[in-house]
Amino acid sequence: MPGQACNNYRGVCDDLGRCRKTGKRGAGDRLRRFLAADVVKHGLSRYGLYIALCIIALIILAIVLKTVMKKKQTSRSSAYNMAKVTLLWREANKHYTELSQRLDVLQAQFKAHVEDNTIFSYRMATESEISRSLARLKALFPDAQNQVIQTMVEQAHTEESVVEQLLEKGHHMKKIM
Repeated sequence: MPGQACNNYRGVCDDLGRCRKTGKRGAGDRLRRFLAADVVKHGLSRYGLYIALCIIALIILAIVLKTVMKKKQTSRSSAYNMAKVTLLWREANKHYTELSQRLDVLQAQFKAHVEDNTIFSYRMATESEISRSLARLKALFPDAQNQVIQTMVEQAHTEESVVEQLLEKGHHMKKIM
């Protein structure tokens, strides 16, 4: 084939398939002579073990460096995660303190209402529910003042308890037949 080495790397094939000699100091010739030299053969046989050990040592060094760099990177990320956890812990502790203070205030308010013997309800009634209750109770107790009924509805759990309170206070209930 054209361009291929021939005559034991001393020449190159041309287009007609003939071997053309290259210069005596061509690249192929120089490489062949270097590898065939007694100095290289003698050096490999004498120092081959040392060369192999150096190559193995370089491979081990590369592995150790890679492992150390990976651990250093892991320690950086764990330090970052630890700082993040610390910040989250502080924020959670702050929220806990705020909620604890709010709970103390609510407990004090509840205790004050219980000591006053007032009816205390956690029920949140809508405006429409209150107005319907007022209308029904006003129909049952026409002589009771609207303000009295409204105050009782806002504080009571049920309409039945408002009816009981109105009767206890002496308001007369309309008879329905």
